[in-house]
Amino acid sequence: MANEIRICYPSGQTLYFIIRNAAGDAWDTVGAAFEDWNAMGDYDVAMTDETGSFYQANFIAAVPAGAYIVQIFLQVGGSPADADPLLGSMDVYWDGTNMLTETEYALQVNTIAEMAASAPPLAPTAAQIWNFIYRLFRNKTTTTTTLLTIRNDADDGDLFKATLANDGTTFTKSEYVSG
Repeated sequence: MANEIRICYPSGQTLYFIIRNAAGDAWDTVGAAFEDWNAMGDYDVAMTDETGSFYQANFIAAVPAGAYIVQIFLQVGGSPADADPLLGSMDVYWDGTNMLTETEYALQVNTIAEMAASAPPLAPTAAQIWNFIYRLFRNKTTTTTTLLTIRNDADDGDLFKATLANDGTTFTKSEYVSG
């Protein structure tokens, strides 16, 4: 993907951006690493004035995957300086190749711990829904003529279960309850 960093600002100016990590360190474009802020120097990345009050630039491909803050500045002198005004900032979720939405990033990096034994709630969160579905497909399932049981990952306890019935005409699985 290209031109991931964008801002609307009157044309004819010099804009640049810097990338900061969660600790506030800035990406050094020469050293190709995050470092403590040490006066504006090798942190800036020039943005292209596309005219029509629109600027854009490529995110730095060498930056490791992660969540970052991009700050966009207006350069008022001959070179970037600490006193340059900040025009805006944005949260950036980078997978090492592409910018991601916050949701895409969360789905790629967040894990869900194995649930405790419980019945599926009546009004579950999205994470609870995925956890129950995942455990249903991933974990060992035992079935007898009267009981369907989903085991935990270690196979030393039941997570949830449902009673089964068959009257010769209709097969019925009840709601899952706690294991």
